[in-house]
Amino acid sequence: MKKGYVYSLEMLIAVSIILVALVLIFREGPKEQEIEVSLLKRYAWESLEYLNNNGTLREYVANDDEGSLESAVGEILPINVFFEVDICGLQCDDTNVPKNETVISVDYYVSGYRNVFIDKKIKLWAWTGIP
Repeated sequence: MKKGYVYSLEMLIAVSIILVALVLIFREGPKEQEIEVSLLKRYAWESLEYLNNNGTLREYVANDDEGSLESAVGEILPINVFFEVDICGLQCDDTNVPKNETVISVDYYVSGYRNVFIDKKIKLWAWTGIP
C-alpha cells in the first residue's frame, strides 16, 4: 500500500520538474527583431505573389520593365519598407542595397509569359526605415 503512494509521489515530483524546466526554457518568446524580419519577408513575398496572380508580374519580366515592377511593388508594400528589385538571370545586381541594414531577400522565378520561355528571376531586397 505504501509503495503505491511513494510511486505516485515520485511521479508528481518528476512531472513537476519537467514542467518547471519547460517553462524556464520556453518562457522567452521571439525577439521583436525576429518578428519584424519574418513579417518583412512575408510582405515581400506576398507582394510578388499578388502581382503574379493578377498577371502583371510576368508581363513586366517578359518586357524587362524593372521600373514598372518597382512602382507596382511600391504601391503594395507599407510606406516604411524600402526595397530594391532586380530582374535577372543567374547574377543579380545589388549595388543599391544598403550594407549597414538588416536586409531580407526574396527570389521569385518566372519561367514564361504567353507561351514564350523567359527563364528569369526577380530578386527583391527589402529593409525597414523611417520614411
